[in-house]
Amino acid sequence: LIPSLLLLTAVLLGWSEFRLHGEHQQRVYFSLLARIPEFLFGSLAALVPRKDISSGKANLMAAASVLLIAGSFAFIAEGRTFPGLMAIPACLGTSLLLLSRNSLVNRILALKPLVFIGALSYSLYLWHWPILAGIRYVSGAYELTPVAALAFIVLTGVSGYLSYRWVESPFRRRMSTSASYVRLIGVLTVT
Repeated sequence: LIPSLLLLTAVLLGWSEFRLHGEHQQRVYFSLLARIPEFLFGSLAALVPRKDISSGKANLMAAASVLLIAGSFAFIAEGRTFPGLMAIPACLGTSLLLLSRNSLVNRILALKPLVFIGALSYSLYLWHWPILAGIRYVSGAYELTPVAALAFIVLTGVSGYLSYRWVESPFRRRMSTSASYVRLIGVLTVT
């Protein structure tokens, strides 16, 4: 399975890189096929057999992951093609971080405030773009002023929390019962 996923990842990365160098940059950016390799990196990390590694090796892996992710901030810019090959450092860094469970970085990421932000992350992701677009529309400017940036952070945080608390969590609790699975199988069977 792992060799097949590696091959699929390489083929899709190659396809998206090829398409990025044509006149298709915006299409590729929003293309599911171009984004699948990012998910496959996580899948591959999940399939790696879990071995207890020393804290020294875990810390080295975590340090490499932090460098790869931080490097992505420096290299991914508006004028450069993305995702394609430019997605590899961030995806590889994240995968290494997932595999370095005994590291200092993972212990820091396990602190309660960061875990709380992680729990909100999907809701924050869903809300950030419409709020950002709304602020840009109202202000008439692409770049955010400090006041607009603060409004963006507050509105996204509040909306993300409310969405997590009143939509995501109740839905997840309802889906955890065996009756929910039976309903889901029924819906999938009918469709």
